[in-house]
Amino acid sequence: MTTRYQTEQGRRPAKIKPKIAVTTAMMALAAVAMTAPMASAGAAQAQQAPKATRAAAAPNTPAQGTAAPCHVPGYGGNYLCQYPPKYYVYPNGTKAVYVIGTDRAVWERMRTASGHYTPWKSLHGKAYSKVFVHRDTGYNVTLKVKDSIGRWWYASRIPSTGNFTNWHL
Repeated sequence: MTTRYQTEQGRRPAKIKPKIAVTTAMMALAAVAMTAPMASAGAAQAQQAPKATRAAAAPNTPAQGTAAPCHVPGYGGNYLCQYPPKYYVYPNGTKAVYVIGTDRAVWERMRTASGHYTPWKSLHGKAYSKVFVHRDTGYNVTLKVKDSIGRWWYASRIPSTGNFTNWHL
């Protein structure tokens, strides 16, 4: 005969500390949630901005979300105010601006030396920091941002195409 404290083998079941189990489960869910959006960054380079949650966003501009946006001076488009734009000048005089859109994706827009603006392009991902730009050599540039749990994610520009790699740790 078993009691409520014994298993059929005659031993007491192991006690699980609820606080540790919940914390472990939450960390695992956060890791899965952050990995999926970042990994798909290069797969959909040509997609337009996601639909707005408050108001319709113009095509190929950073999407409008629930956070109060700031405007990118001289480039148009909006970004999350707590993460200021990062400007970068390529060797040929093209000026790029990288922002965290109100959808938390990383966005890029360029202005050529002749004054032509490219459309806003989403580099996807989910960022919780400003964009940091590291120049490797020539047109090789690496962007880095933090995710919601403080890990650094990287995407590198491919000079031959001008596109960025998928986000990776």
